[in-house]
Amino acid sequence: MMNLSESYLRSVFRKETDTSFGNYLKNVRMRKAKDLLLHTDMLNYEIAEKVGYNDSGYFGYCFKKYYQMSANDMRRKREEA
Repeated sequence: MMNLSESYLRSVFRKETDTSFGNYLKNVRMRKAKDLLLHTDMLNYEIAEKVGYNDSGYFGYCFKKYYQMSANDMRRKREEA
């Protein structure tokens, strides 16, 4: 539609943000998921769907890899504070 190739858009995005689009999207999703965990009573699968993950198990895997703790552990930390 705009006569721009996907590879060109990828290279421009990386140059402007110093990260890949995939990493940028993951960072946005994880920050939003953390915010929802700490400030709502939404269930984990609801948060997963809200931030763009169709599989709540995969969301849990990604969340733990990103924050070095599970979503449930992060929620427990909030409740202890």
